[in-house]
Amino acid sequence: MAVTQNALDGPYTLIAQEERKIRANPMAAGSDIIRRVRSD
Repeated sequence: MAVTQNALDGPYTLIAQEERKIRANPMAAGSDIIRRVRSD
């Protein structure tokens, strides 16, 4: 059970970090998304 929990904690930690960045500067996050879409 501990291995599964630790495996799930990783992605959620990364998502939380990205969400904090977006909430701190929403305009920059929108620009980054547009840049990613255009680069494909």
